[in-house]
Amino acid sequence: MKRGVQGAALAVLLGTSVAAPARGYCRARACDDLNPAYSCEYDLFGCPITESRPLLFWPSACVTVAVHGLGSPRLGISFETVDSATNLAFGTWLSAECEGGEHPGFRVENLGDVACGEPEYNVTGNANVVLFKDKEWFPEPERTIAITLLQFDTITGEIFDADIIINEDNLPPARPGSDHAFALTDVLTHEVGHFLGLAHSREADSILWPAYAERRVGEPMLNPDDVAGICSVFPPETDTQEAVCSPRHGFAGECGGRPVRLSGGCSMAPRSESRFGVAALLVLAAAGCLRRRGR
Repeated sequence: MKRGVQGAALAVLLGTSVAAPARGYCRARACDDLNPAYSCEYDLFGCPITESRPLLFWPSACVTVAVHGLGSPRLGISFETVDSATNLAFGTWLSAECEGGEHPGFRVENLGDVACGEPEYNVTGNANVVLFKDKEWFPEPERTIAITLLQFDTITGEIFDADIIINEDNLPPARPGSDHAFALTDVLTHEVGHFLGLAHSREADSILWPAYAERRVGEPMLNPDDVAGICSVFPPETDTQEAVCSPRHGFAGECGGRPVRLSGGCSMAPRSESRFGVAALLVLAAAGCLRRRGR
């Protein structure tokens, strides 16, 4: 069994973009681009197109998540704010309406606050954690808003662990009259899409488009293609009631192993103009880097 690491990051982009093809969503695959035997090729939107690599998947229809108990003291963001935004982000994907009006076939168990503020994967216990780091942790600190690190089996595509890391030096500013929670929910909804097994989207109005734009109040979080994507990852007919809810090797909220660090960086490729005014698509492992844009 070989283990791979992928990163999918939300970041700041400047410039223009190309119009997306008809099908927007793409699935993340078991690509290890540091190993030629398991590497992938990507399209212009950062979607893996090497079909010989297996799709990433969670082994259970119940996934778990936890939140670092400190939140971000530097930004004055409490655990409660991050926990609420995390629940809203997962809830957005859970509430997607697949064909026939059913919802995606998975459920989520929030394990609460954990003491470990490092992205880790251990043989003695784990947690899939939402946490904050300062800009020194990120390969492109002035661009990256957040990143999702996935640990997986490169042979089968089974996901072992996922951690969402938010760059507290680059979180989008709060809207006038609001706090960080609104932007944080948008950022986490994007990252949860990667957490669940989707790569970036080719549609510029998708929550998984690799460029950040602040959502308007009342604007839907997911577009129809996002819904089609999550319904392909977790078909609605899946039985979730008997699914096991536990991190791989059991739950552990304390640090206990070697922290996972992102290897490599993001490459930028300028695109032609579109009405969304985004500049580049960045490819990183199977999912790519997401950057900020304005509508």
